[in-house]
Amino acid sequence: MKDEKDRNKDKDNKLSIGMGLGITFGILIDNLVVGISIGLA
Repeated sequence: MKDEKDRNKDKDNKLSIGMGLGITFGILIDNLVVGISIGLA
């Protein structure tokens, strides 16, 4: 029973870390695109 809970917790942690990385990279890429657009303008 405990093992199953731990496994689910690990999966949730990986998911939240993945989402955090995705959001961070999304913001970085957005800033990069804006920076390039301003640089070209």
